[in-house]
Amino acid sequence: FICEDVTYCLTTVGNAASVSLAVASVLNATCLPARILIRFEGEFPAFADFTLEQLAALAANYGVQFSVYVARSEGIRVARQFLLDNCATQYCWMGDDDVLMDYDCLDSFYRAFPLTELNGKVALLGGVKVDVNNRRGYKDYSLEPVTFAEVSQNHFYGKAHSLGRTLDQNSIGKFDTGNCIIDTKV
Repeated sequence: FICEDVTYCLTTVGNAASVSLAVASVLNATCLPARILIRFEGEFPAFADFTLEQLAALAANYGVQFSVYVARSEGIRVARQFLLDNCATQYCWMGDDDVLMDYDCLDSFYRAFPLTELNGKVALLGGVKVDVNNRRGYKDYSLEPVTFAEVSQNHFYGKAHSLGRTLDQNSIGKFDTGNCIIDTKV
């Protein structure tokens, strides 16, 4: 089903191939956003990308609005703020161009919001985003599942892929916008 109050937002600096993978993961989910908003930065992107064209057509067939913006690069904070400012729905589902969302990620966010409300208001929820290889050389890197006692945004939980798990931000320390949902009305 389509979540009419959610926009999936991501930004990239010239990485159309990764954008295509990220968008494909969102469009192959059990719960779809009403809109997809992509911000390309830096050098003008090559829009003659067959995969991205196919995904835009698939989004249209599913009834998901697909928007692309091009801007000069001014850093990730400016890009994220642009996405928030141009999000036309209540919820901005922020993703990174190199993050593949699990099939039930948005559904997990939706189920978690009522459980986490504090005085009726929750500004954001952070989701898990797992690196499946260690190309960046993290010292604590592991693909071994962890327990909820070992809270981390960058690991699997239990036996199943848990990219859609939501975590209490107070347990994380540093927030990562690579997979989160933000209530733009709070």
